[in-house]
Order: sequence, then C-alpha cells, then structure tokens
Amino acid sequence: MLNIWYGGTFDPPHLAHEAIIDAALAQCPVATVWLLPCFLPVHKANPQVSSEHRVGMLQAMVDAHPDWRDRVRIDDRELQSGEGVYTVQTLRALRAEYGPDTPLAFLLGGDSLCTLAQWQAWQELTALCHLLIYPRPGYDLPESSPVAAFLADKWLAEDNINTLYTTSAGKAWLLSGRRYDIASRNLRAQALAMQTSVPQSVLNYLHQHSLYFKQ
Repeated sequence: MLNIWYGGTFDPPHLAHEAIIDAALAQCPVATVWLLPCFLPVHKANPQVSSEHRVGMLQAMVDAHPDWRDRVRIDDRELQSGEGVYTVQTLRALRAEYGPDTPLAFLLGGDSLCTLAQWQAWQELTALCHLLIYPRPGYDLPESSPVAAFLADKWLAEDNINTLYTTSAGKAWLLSGRRYDIASRNLRAQALAMQTSVPQSVLNYLHQHSLYFKQ
C-alpha cells in the first residue's frame, strides 16, 4: 500500500485538483490519497475562506465520487497546527509516524515542481518520500534547472511503477492526464470562471454558504 499526500490551499478545490486525484488513483491502484489542506500557505497569499469551509468543499468533492470514498481521505494536521507549516516539516512527521520502511509519496503539480528549489530543505524531500508529478500547461521543468539535475537519476520508467510500492522513498514518477490551466487565485476574482472550473459538488457548497461571490 502506498500512502500519497496531496497538499494545497484548496481555495477553492477545482477541476485540476480533481483530475490530479483521479490520475493518482488510476495510475497507483493500490494507494490511498490524503488531501492535506494547509493552514497558511508559505509561498502564497492567505486563504480567502476559513479552514472549515475549505475542508467542507474538499469533503463535498470526495463525497460526489463513490469510487473515491474508500481511497481518498482528508488529513487536517496542518490546519490543526494553527500556523504555516513547511512541507518538509509535515513529511518529517509522517516519516516518524509511519516508520522508515513504509512507502510514502507527495503529489504536486508541474507548477510547484518548477518552484521546488524555493521550498524549505527541498533536497530532503526525496529522502522522506517519493514525488508524484502531474503536468501543468506552461510549466515544463527547464533541463538546466537545479531541480532537474537533482531529479535526473530519480525518475522511474513506466514499467517500474512497482518501485513506488517496494521502496519507502527516493523516486519520482510523472503522472499522465489532461492538462488544466486553472489557478484558484484566478477563480476567486472571476465569478464566471468559478462557475465553469470547479466540480458541481463544490459549486453547490459555495453557493450554499455564499462563498467567493454573492448569489
């Protein structure tokens, strides 16, 4: 069993988030995906809505997918901390909790991969977990970048995916799927885009609670 954590602000959860989760479940069929909403993002603006509502939107999205319900869960440890937490801190805690031999993975979009060198202790991440990368349009990792050099010997070939289950950390895997050009920050500023770029379950939730825009 592979445990995969997918961190983010989820302000709001949108179709790209949904596609990333779907891809991880389909391409890692013996895995649990843990959604990891942050309390305060370290590299982004503060969330516009409360932690309670961000969890509520995530739960609405999960509940709308019967095939997710046994495989997708919400981990609120960063929300409970009440402060901004670096990803490496959470991964250290997870590694201590699960022990040295359990396979763990962290899921991130191609946009985040391109800025990975700005993350706290980023070169420690692969000592703690595998990295699963979902492509984003316009965010191809430059071959000359420090991140590309660091990951060069860690990428798994398509026929070696079982390595994710048999080793605890240290590898990188490129997921495949539709490339959505959606960013939560843009949706918050455009009510029309919000209507067409979030799952219907999330749209129902934000209308019910009058989030982001007035009805």
